[in-house]
Amino acid sequence: MFCKQIPHRVSALMAMSLLLIGTPVAAHRAPVATEISQDGIVFNAGFVLPSQALFAMQPGESFAVNFPLLGKKIIVHESHTNLINGVAFWRGYLAGDVRARVTLRFDGQVFVGSIRYNAIDYTVESVGDKLAMRPGKPAQFEQKQGDVVGYLTDKRGRPIAVRPGMYQVNMALNTLLNAQENDVIQLPLPNGRKLPLVFTGREVGHEGAVDWYGYSRDDGRAYQATLTMGPDATFGVITTPETIYRLETESGRTYLVDVKANRLPIR
Repeated sequence: MFCKQIPHRVSALMAMSLLLIGTPVAAHRAPVATEISQDGIVFNAGFVLPSQALFAMQPGESFAVNFPLLGKKIIVHESHTNLINGVAFWRGYLAGDVRARVTLRFDGQVFVGSIRYNAIDYTVESVGDKLAMRPGKPAQFEQKQGDVVGYLTDKRGRPIAVRPGMYQVNMALNTLLNAQENDVIQLPLPNGRKLPLVFTGREVGHEGAVDWYGYSRDDGRAYQATLTMGPDATFGVITTPETIYRLETESGRTYLVDVKANRLPIR
């Protein structure tokens, strides 16, 4: 069930908006229950995420959810956006693990999103008149752009390290420059993984250089990405829990540098 652990101004909205799972209800109303089927965990009609309460929360405030199978989890609010181009995003994490991400997308009427728990992604989505939570199904609710770098590779398609931890790349600058707030762009890493970055804004600086800002969707706002793109060079820093990546331009060529693998000092 949802329980309040947030200030009075929010708890009042929570009280009006939340319907407790498994709580006895008046006889004239259908009981609220959950089902476990081949489609995953399904909350029956009547379970509503409280949009007003969620978007009134401040960073660090939290609430509890009693999930079937997962048990009681505390969700900590990290950030949210206003409605932009018809959608708003609410992001947080499970208490005690900032990498256990909770991402919700709201279009003014319904929520869809995902919850990551023990390295498993659970997709939350509306199915007819129900809210379903499906383990292992990739969430398809974010506006995703393409890859922002391509590597110089060998015959097997593996990135070539020109020096330890240093890889020559081609930048997809148009993808970065055309990103809209809340878009997710993909940064391919030398190990084959892709790092999703949430775009938050850009600024135009001296001589037309553009500063691009984002953060790791899966690791949270503590892990920032800042890129500077000029007419002839691109520089940047992308932080992750494992290492720091730098974008550098030398003699007209751009490189992605894994600071840890390159044995550079991590600052």
